[in-house]
Amino acid sequence: MADVNVRGHDGDGHGDPPPGGLTPLRVVLRLIRSSNKRRKTTNKGLRKQWEKNGSKPFLIVFYFEDQQTMRPVGDNSSDFVNLVGVTIRTTVPLNYKSWKDVPSEAMTTIWPQLETYFNLRPYLDHPGYKTPFEAGIMKLCSELYSGAKSRFKKKHFTILGGLGNRDAILRKIPEGLTPEMWNEMLIVKSWGSLPSGPMAWGVGKSL
Repeated sequence: MADVNVRGHDGDGHGDPPPGGLTPLRVVLRLIRSSNKRRKTTNKGLRKQWEKNGSKPFLIVFYFEDQQTMRPVGDNSSDFVNLVGVTIRTTVPLNYKSWKDVPSEAMTTIWPQLETYFNLRPYLDHPGYKTPFEAGIMKLCSELYSGAKSRFKKKHFTILGGLGNRDAILRKIPEGLTPEMWNEMLIVKSWGSLPSGPMAWGVGKSL
């Protein structure tokens, strides 16, 4: 295979090129193949497969496009993205306007879950990759948080008639919300923009 170059990282944490450096494509593909051999599963069976793996985190490979943009690659990539989405939906309140408005203590709840199932240490422990890697994860979280909010609004508000059917919607309290929270959402603040604050609604059970 020709040494076609792509932006990426396969390092051991010492002496690797800085973020944005070039890594031979054959090296990235080798890591992807290694990742694929470890497991093939869906997010639904992630914990079960993790337990079969001796409760050890799975290999995950990331492709860096720039200083703030990276994406997981290989068969494990979809499970990683799904886990980020599930963790956000089940542990982070959805009542903030955007991910950047979520308190840092709520944002940090995602890391223990991700590190339980995937080996992120090669990136978090690398002095050159830690910052862009964390920025990339936050960018992914922002996209998934926005999507989760949109789906929640559509399911529990828009398709039920919106403000024109507010009284009926008030009686359909979503799981994870108290009547007071739902009333605050629909009556006091309306749904023009989601109210910010400490209300932990939309929170369910994690894996």
